[in-house]
Amino acid sequence: MGIAKASPASPGLRLALCACLALWLVWPSAANAGKLEKGFERLRIHDYFRAKAYFNQSLRRWPAGAAYGLSVIYSRNNNPFYNLDSARRYILVCDTAFRKVKGKRLDKYNKLGITDFSIIALTDTICRKAFYAARLASSVNGYNRYLGDFSFCTHVSEAADLRNEVAFHHARLINTSAAYLEFMEKYSKAKEHHEANARYEEKLFEERTVNGKLGDYELFIRDYPESPFVMNAEKRIFEISTRDSTVEAYHAFIMKYPDNTHVPEAWRALYALSTRDYTEAAFGKFRRDFPDYPFMDELEKDFRLQQSLLLPFRDSGKWGYIDETGRVLIEPRFEDASLFSEGLAYAALNGKYGYISKSGKTVIPFELDEAETFHEQTAVAVKDDRWGLINRYNEVLVPFEYDEISPPSENICVVTLNDRSAYLALTGKRLTGFDFDIAGDFDNGFAIAGSDNKYGVISSAGHFVIEPRYAHLSFLSNGFIKARGGDRWGIISLAGDTLLPFEYEAIGDYSEGLALVAKNRKCGFIDERGRLAIPPVHPFSDYILNNAAFSDGYVLLRQKTRATLLDTAGKKVSFRGVRELGQPSEGLIPARRGRLWGYVSYKGKTMIKDYYESAGPFRNGRATVTSGGLSGVIDTTGKLVILPVYDRVLFQSDFVLTILNGLYGLVAFSGKPVLDNKFDRIEFIEGRAAMAYMDDRRYYVNLEAGKVVFTDN
Repeated sequence: MGIAKASPASPGLRLALCACLALWLVWPSAANAGKLEKGFERLRIHDYFRAKAYFNQSLRRWPAGAAYGLSVIYSRNNNPFYNLDSARRYILVCDTAFRKVKGKRLDKYNKLGITDFSIIALTDTICRKAFYAARLASSVNGYNRYLGDFSFCTHVSEAADLRNEVAFHHARLINTSAAYLEFMEKYSKAKEHHEANARYEEKLFEERTVNGKLGDYELFIRDYPESPFVMNAEKRIFEISTRDSTVEAYHAFIMKYPDNTHVPEAWRALYALSTRDYTEAAFGKFRRDFPDYPFMDELEKDFRLQQSLLLPFRDSGKWGYIDETGRVLIEPRFEDASLFSEGLAYAALNGKYGYISKSGKTVIPFELDEAETFHEQTAVAVKDDRWGLINRYNEVLVPFEYDEISPPSENICVVTLNDRSAYLALTGKRLTGFDFDIAGDFDNGFAIAGSDNKYGVISSAGHFVIEPRYAHLSFLSNGFIKARGGDRWGIISLAGDTLLPFEYEAIGDYSEGLALVAKNRKCGFIDERGRLAIPPVHPFSDYILNNAAFSDGYVLLRQKTRATLLDTAGKKVSFRGVRELGQPSEGLIPARRGRLWGYVSYKGKTMIKDYYESAGPFRNGRATVTSGGLSGVIDTTGKLVILPVYDRVLFQSDFVLTILNGLYGLVAFSGKPVLDNKFDRIEFIEGRAAMAYMDDRRYYVNLEAGKVVFTDN
C-alpha cells in the first residue's frame, strides 16, 4: 500500500483558464471516434455514466486522456460520481502520464483540450473545491456517511397493505414511541415495520432524554441497552460530565463510568491537559497522580516522540522510520509502512498488516490482509477478504463480513454487499436493509440516498424526510438542498419545501452568501433565502459554474475571450483605460490595459505597472506572473521574488513548486532556492517535511533546514 499524497494546486493555476476553455469547446465528433473521443463527446453533453465507462475502458491505452476525463467527472458536483479524492487521484495520473507524451499522441491530446494549461486549471478547481469541502465539514471531519431505507415485509394481501398503510399513517400523526410500538405489535409483517421501528427508537430516545439531564441518559442506557442510540447517550454523558474540560472532571467521569466507550478519550484528554507544557516534571507528576493510566507503557516514549514527525523510509527493500532530521528511530523491518495518523501507522510483516506506535511497538497484531490509516479513533481493515472496522484497541466495531465499508460518520458506517449498500451503527447493528445503490455521507444528521437514479434525504433514524424522487441531490453549504427534477434545478429545504423553483439550468454552491444560478444560458446569483440578488443577465458556461465563487467581495465571470468582474451588488467593476480585470485579492486586482498586465488597487490606482503577459491573484503576499512565456513570482510591491525562468510555478504552503522541462524544484517564499529542478514529483508532509521523487528513489527534505536529510536505498 502506497503513501502518495497529492499537492494541492495554487490560485496561480487559473492563469491558463481561457486557453483551457477554448480547447474544451472543440471536442471531436463521436462519429468513427475511439473510446477516448467518445468519452469526451459524452462528457460534453453531460452523459456522465457513459463517459465514465468509455474513460475506464481507455485508461490503459490512453492514461493521460482517460485520467483527465475521469478527473473532470469526479470534480463536477452535477453528477452522482462527484468525489474530490478520486478527482485528485486521476489528475495526478494524468499529469504523470502527460509529461511523457510526445508526437502524434500529444497532438491528439491537445485536440481534445488536454494541455499543460488545462491540467493546471482542472487541478486548481479540484483543490479549491476540496478546501471548501474540508472547511464546510469542520464540525465533523468533513466525512461522515450513512443510513438508508427500510426492510419491508411481503406476502400480505392488498387489503392488509391498505390497512397497514392507514394504521401507520395514524401512528405517524400521533408520533410517539407508544404509537409506533403498538403498530409494530399489531402489524408485525407490515412493509412499514422497519420504518416504524426506526421511528420508535428515535422517539423513545427523544422522550426519555427530553430534559437533557445526566440522569435521563443514565436511565436510558440501563433500560434500553440494545438501542442504537446508546452510543448517543454515552456521548452526551461524556459531554455533560466533562464540559468543564478539567483534569478533575475527566478523572471523575472515568471513575464513575468505567464502561463508557469514551473512557479512553477521557484518559487521553486528561493526559494532554496534565502534560501540556511538555516538561519532565509534568510527566513525572502525571505518572504519580494517575498510576492506573491504561497507556502507561506508552508514556515515556510518547513524551519524547509526541513532537516528532516520523517518516517511513526504505532500505534494502524493508521499511522503517526516521525523524525530520534523518535520524533512524525505527529500524527497517517492515514490508510496507504508512505515515502516522492519530499516533498509529499501519505496517506489514510476513504478508499481514498491523498497527504500530511511534515507539515501534505493535499495538494491533499483524493479522490483517489490508489496513487503512486511523481517522477519529477508527480504521477500515480487511480480514479473510472481507472488510470491517476496528478501533485503536483492536476491538471489532463492525464485523469482517462485507465487500466494502466506509469510515464511520456520526457513529454510522455504509457497508456494501453484492453491489448494494446498507447502514450500520458502530455497534455492528444493521439499521437498514441492503436497499441502495447510492448511500451518501451524513452531514448534521442527514444523508442523500436512493436507487435506480431516484434520490431522497434520510435522517439518522433511517427514514426518508424527503422521498426518493429526484434525479440528483446535493447539500449546499447553508443547509439547503440543490435538487434536479427532469432537466431543471431548484432548491428545497429539509422539510421538502421548494425554496427556488425548478427553472434553472445550473445552480452553484454558496460563497460569501451568494450562489450562482443559470437560466436560458445566462447567469446571476441568489442570496441564502433563494432571492435573486444579481439578475441572470451574464453569459453562462460550465466553466463559470465550477469557478464563479465570490472571494474578497468579488466574483470573476471568465468567458472564452473576456472576463467580467462583479461586486456583491452585481455591479460591474471597471476602471478607465483598463480592458480586462482578474480576480481581486489582498487589495490588488490584476489589470490589462494593452497587451500586458499589471495590478491596480480596488479604487483603480496603478500599483504595479504593466510588465507581464499574465498575472494571477495574490496569496500571502505573492502572485505568479508570466514574462517571455515563462513564469515567476512577485510580491505586493511588484518586486520579483522568483525570476520568470520556469515553465510554471505553483504555491504550496510557504513554498513555491517550480516546474522546468517537466521536472520539479522548490523555492522558499523568500525566494531562496531549496531544491533544484531535477525531481519527478514533490509532496509535502504536515508542512515540516517534503518527499521528492527521482528515478523511483525518494528523498526526504527538511523544510526548515532547506536540505535533503535522507535518501531511500
